[in-house]
Amino acid sequence: IVTKILDEEKAVLDIMTDQEKSDFVIVGDIHGSLESLFNIFESKGYPDKTKYLFLGDYVDRGNNSCEVMMTLYAYKCLYPNQIYLIRGNHEFRDMNENYGFKNECLRRISQQQNEKFYKEITGTFKYLPICSILNDKIFCVHGGISALLENRDQLKELKKVDDYFCSEDSVQAEFLWSIPDNSIS
Repeated sequence: IVTKILDEEKAVLDIMTDQEKSDFVIVGDIHGSLESLFNIFESKGYPDKTKYLFLGDYVDRGNNSCEVMMTLYAYKCLYPNQIYLIRGNHEFRDMNENYGFKNECLRRISQQQNEKFYKEITGTFKYLPICSILNDKIFCVHGGISALLENRDQLKELKKVDDYFCSEDSVQAEFLWSIPDNSIS
């Protein structure tokens, strides 16, 4: 069900929210910390009452990436217009093989289902939007902005990213993976 919901969303989400109510929360990297996710919900409100935009990196590094993904996807199914998920640089199989999500799935899911579970979850990542514009003026992305786009029309033409990170696609690379460089002033 979540794949169908995500597939219907565009690569660039247009999200409008009531600015007067302050009922919208933007969340950065969770990295498999279920405790952090529930602390955010306890503090800011659950998705039935509060709108959320998550900026990617849901998995890897933490011990509960499986539960984080299942929780976020469950809320997305229950409240599709209250919770939005965009893609981070850890929502790629090659990253998951190096940073822990694959091993977590193989270790924690029953042996008969672990490979299937891993492939199905990582197969959903290609349906995630890559960025969002909030209230027609705030640009939200996991990594950074791209100097290769000259206007909003070019941004709106972007397509979702497929299964593998492509460093040759400069816009994709800048949106999903931007690392600060102290040598640039």
